[in-house]
Amino acid sequence: GKILITWYGARQNGVIDCRPLFLQALNYAYKHPNFREIHLPWDSIGTDSQNVYLFSDSVLIDRNIKITGVGFTWFPKTQIWFSPNKSGFIFKFDTTKSAF
Repeated sequence: GKILITWYGARQNGVIDCRPLFLQALNYAYKHPNFREIHLPWDSIGTDSQNVYLFSDSVLIDRNIKITGVGFTWFPKTQIWFSPNKSGFIFKFDTTKSAF
């Protein structure tokens, strides 16, 4: 199953700090193994400079989870901006153990 970050109040407007909302979705996914994907949808209403998910800090991901958005390499629609001097998504888990 797929979890939409917007279910938690996240908006792709470059204003709302989406990090705590993403963490809520991530914690739900950790507790409910039927949900293995967090999707950040694209909002076509704003301009490209507004259409970003703002994260105030890095996010540690310590289990196997899929993070998806809209677009592709050369034409991304979903964009995630982390505050300056932050690492972004940090993936750190033991690949020899089951994620759930």
